[in-house]
Amino acid sequence: MTPLPAPPVFDAPAAILTVRDTVSCSWIFYSNSSGSNAEGAAPPPSEPDPDLDSMHMMLDPHLRPISPDLTNEESKRIFDEHKHLAQEYLKIQTELAYLSKHKSELEEQMDGEELRQKREIIQLENEKDSLIKLYCTLKKQLTRADNDSWLLPENAPHE
Repeated sequence: MTPLPAPPVFDAPAAILTVRDTVSCSWIFYSNSSGSNAEGAAPPPSEPDPDLDSMHMMLDPHLRPISPDLTNEESKRIFDEHKHLAQEYLKIQTELAYLSKHKSELEEQMDGEELRQKREIIQLENEKDSLIKLYCTLKKQLTRADNDSWLLPENAPHE
């Protein structure tokens, strides 16, 4: 079997990795960029590729940007931003299709036992996520119960 071609390059300024913190029941975001932006501002968008300038025309008609008012600078800016977002969207969709195809090919190469184990691992990970969510919910309820005191003074047990 011939190897698959390399996937399209995704020029993300800073990829974000999301990790679930199971102790505090919150999400943590990590960025792989070495530079840091002051005030948490997003990095400046990369320039649109001139070779892909008409790529927005490949979108469904209801997603295509409408032609800008050439006398209005803001209209032109919004149109250019929409074209840039359309390019990114189509790049991501292409990469997603490539990776889905590659995943299917890898699954076809797996034998039955490997595939069963993989599905079991996925099912167990989903169950783990559900249990973590349940734990977080119960922990919040316990905290609320401790703070709110569910028992009225007349219903409290006698000492």
